[in-house]
Amino acid sequence: MQEAVVQLSVQLKYDRIREESSTANQQFLETIDDGMKKIIKEHVKKEVSKIIPKVEKFVNDRLESEDIQRSALIRTLVEAYEVTRFLLDTLWRIQSQLQRLEMVLEADDD
Repeated sequence: MQEAVVQLSVQLKYDRIREESSTANQQFLETIDDGMKKIIKEHVKKEVSKIIPKVEKFVNDRLESEDIQRSALIRTLVEAYEVTRFLLDTLWRIQSQLQRLEMVLEADDD
């Protein structure tokens, strides 16, 4: 019986040490995990701070390019409008001169 008590006492002591060890191990892992998270966070911040200026430059260049294209398109449309207007004015003058010429010719025929 005494042997069973000793064995039970040893088993209880073993279980308690195992649980304490497990708790300490868990705390250690959480500390390591927190430390790794901080290191990773700082590394990501550092890398992002390197990338952001490149992204901003790319976006600004792209917007500037689109503005230039838009300006060129507007300029081309204005020029096309002016040419069309000039052609229509010229056509109107030619038509007016033809009508006057027709009236003169009709008057001569009479």
